[in-house]
Amino acid sequence: MQKLGYGKDYEYPHDKPDHFLKRGNLPEAIKNHRFYKPGNLGSEKVSRQRLTEWWGDRYKRE
Repeated sequence: MQKLGYGKDYEYPHDKPDHFLKRGNLPEAIKNHRFYKPGNLGSEKVSRQRLTEWWGDRYKRE
């Protein structure tokens, strides 16, 4: 399969800092939809901070 080029441009997330790749895998119609809106308390605050680190303004508090 490798000889046929399968996986040629694959990026392995675990080889990256924080094991994260910023790439869009969603269909165009929903690519900007927020599926999770973390609050400002407890573990949700930590989740929001991490999502903001990864995705920028997309997860800042509205």
